[in-house]
Amino acid sequence: VSVHVDYIQPKTAATLDERICGTVKCGDTNLAESLVSQGLATVIRYRNASDARSSSYTDLLAAEEKAQTSGLGMHSKSDPPVHRVADLTGNLSKSRQFLSFLKRTPCFDAVVEFVVHASRVRVFLPRETCLITLLLAGIQCPRKGRPKPDGTMEPDMPFSTEAHIFVKELCMQRNVEVTVESMDRVGNFVGWLFVDSPSSESSLTDTPKSTGKKKKKIVDVTTPKTKVNLSVLLVSQGLATVHRAPSTEASPYYHDLVKAEETAKNAKSGLWSSDEFVKLWETEMNVYNDAGYANGVDDEGLSSGVAIRGYMDDLSQLNLNGHVGDSADNQEVAKIQWKPAQVTAISKPGTGSEGLRFFAQSVSDSATIVQISHSLNSQPPPPAPNYQPKKGELCAACFSLDNCWYRARVLRRNPKSITVQFIDFGNEETIELTDCAVRVSPLPSGALMNIPPQAHEYRLAFIQLPPDTTDRAFAERAFANAVENKEVLLAVQFDSVPCANETVKPVPGVAVRIPTTTSIGSFTSAWIDVAQMLLDEGLVCVEPMRPELLKPSTRVLLPGYLEAQVKAKKERKNVWRYGDFRIDMNQ
Repeated sequence: VSVHVDYIQPKTAATLDERICGTVKCGDTNLAESLVSQGLATVIRYRNASDARSSSYTDLLAAEEKAQTSGLGMHSKSDPPVHRVADLTGNLSKSRQFLSFLKRTPCFDAVVEFVVHASRVRVFLPRETCLITLLLAGIQCPRKGRPKPDGTMEPDMPFSTEAHIFVKELCMQRNVEVTVESMDRVGNFVGWLFVDSPSSESSLTDTPKSTGKKKKKIVDVTTPKTKVNLSVLLVSQGLATVHRAPSTEASPYYHDLVKAEETAKNAKSGLWSSDEFVKLWETEMNVYNDAGYANGVDDEGLSSGVAIRGYMDDLSQLNLNGHVGDSADNQEVAKIQWKPAQVTAISKPGTGSEGLRFFAQSVSDSATIVQISHSLNSQPPPPAPNYQPKKGELCAACFSLDNCWYRARVLRRNPKSITVQFIDFGNEETIELTDCAVRVSPLPSGALMNIPPQAHEYRLAFIQLPPDTTDRAFAERAFANAVENKEVLLAVQFDSVPCANETVKPVPGVAVRIPTTTSIGSFTSAWIDVAQMLLDEGLVCVEPMRPELLKPSTRVLLPGYLEAQVKAKKERKNVWRYGDFRIDMNQ
């Protein structure tokens, strides 16, 4: 196109900046005149003859008069046509309805409406009259900065801006082809996007290797060629790496992606010009090659650390020392150090948690718990009208359901109430400040201050909650019904290791068994493994495998868990009803 600037409209109170107004021509066609002649736009009428206007103003008036005479577009006397477009962006229920149809069709003609990030675009499918968000499959792109919980912005990752500009200049408002393979947890579709091949003159040779700052235009799109896979193109330019997940390795484009990555690496293009990135990538690849599992890095961005996470369905694919084929039989299970415990509370679902958390007391500590209760309730604390407990302070609090006193810690405080946690049971309660005088009291000094909390927080080992909020609530309810306020057997499998991408403080992971008809203390087939029960029903999934989880002592139960997961996935139970959702768990 060619652009001729006619005038610059000064900044006004209603505008944020001055506006450049001009005439845009595609060849010999004036785009403004073409719109007016079809009745798709009208010409501005100026009050003063001295007002700045288009250099083709006379032609625009003539085109408008012709359109009015012919009754075209908005000048037609008939009712305007109704264009119904199904907007699927961010609409999970609608996206689910379209998924099977979009997966059956091998390729769609589409128009890129907007480029959100290098690996996330919004496309319009004209024939299907729907608007979707498409995540590029098979790659990981450097991520642009996101807002932090404190309101500040995290910095952009190196080459994230270059990758965004590359995709934007290559396909923004252009005709493309789209293939849909799957869908993530919020209704975004995952698939491949094919664009016209850019000019061979496009390169990143003028991009400084140390800073990643752009000095000149990255790509020339004036000479379209055959359609190319945008994922492969990004990898070949060094603006993305291959996402080595099972879905990627099973795709027909995996070898092209790996070949393009090797080419970019040898040429030290884009990301590969950074020695720090190369070391990080080599570390992740060494773990991947040694363990044989795919990393779970964000589909939309490269991980900022070296934490490797991989989903799997078969423990035998790991190169582990020792045989795991029959390690889950009753004899091996009996060798695990099971300890009787009482589940006293289920942790409240919180932002950043990925596992099933709960509080439990050891049965061997029952005498201590009884002693604490007797000390507080034999002579209840006197009213303390002037007592104002601070956040984190230990105190005595009266539980509303039984009017008994227990040791508590102040978790939160606001102008109207305080929230306390009963440290010997794990449950929480909110107390109005008007009731604090009779329900909250200083904890007596002495032994009660020195006895450690009797309730300990754990999480169900190897288990991750599904991403969908409805599925998650259903799994949490099933877990609570199975173990809450019941005597169970616990066996610590590993110390405090985060579950997947959770951001809360990690807690020990334990296996939990509940009795059916036998009493605690005997190892019989009557014991039910809670994790395996939830996996059998397809309510949860096995968490990504970290090196910290793959200890000899933790491999006893894993084969049975994975077998239950494979069976539930094959039968499409509950969270597996739409297929394997784990590909996008970290997106």
